[in-house]
Amino acid sequence: MGKELNGTWEWNLKWKRRLMEWEEESAFELSKMIEEMKILPGITDKWEWVHKRDGKYSSSSAYSLLSNTQQNPNEKFFKRIWNNNIPSKIATFNWRVVLDKIPTKKNLLKKGIDSVMDDGKCRLCEEEEEDSAHLFLRCKVAKWIWKECAKWWGISLRLESDCWKSFDHLHAWTNDNRLKNGWDCIWSAVIWSIWLLQNRKVFQG
Repeated sequence: MGKELNGTWEWNLKWKRRLMEWEEESAFELSKMIEEMKILPGITDKWEWVHKRDGKYSSSSAYSLLSNTQQNPNEKFFKRIWNNNIPSKIATFNWRVVLDKIPTKKNLLKKGIDSVMDDGKCRLCEEEEEDSAHLFLRCKVAKWIWKECAKWWGISLRLESDCWKSFDHLHAWTNDNRLKNGWDCIWSAVIWSIWLLQNRKVFQG
């Protein structure tokens, strides 16, 4: 990981595997962060949550941090994904989807961390530019998945223009809070499944 050199610590990060192109920016940011850290001898390392004065992490403080972001599309969305039976990993992913913060081709190309030869087209349909709304709603593969799910649920599903609206649209089908919670979980499962399908396409061909 590193060594002490002339009284200072010099990092030498080694990864177990070769980094994917979309991981390189995160690795670079991590390197910059740890280079700014000072190693103090005789002091035990510990985790500290910088968004609370006592340094202790809590899900409520994480929710408060996420819901206060300037790009928050709707406070109700965050309350629903964090106050539900949705696994925290997927709830966090939902939040990133709605804010368009996931590594779609469009976002990767914006940051200059995808191939310069990449045309930015969707990995599933290879027809249109891949952003969050396209990948999860407009892509013909995603449309087919939603259509089949709608048949199974016995409803007429309207695909909205963005991910937040599609999440909210399902709530129009019932006034029962228990059923609303069920729709939240179903929406999350479909979005997550499309993402896994896209990843398999990327890494397995």
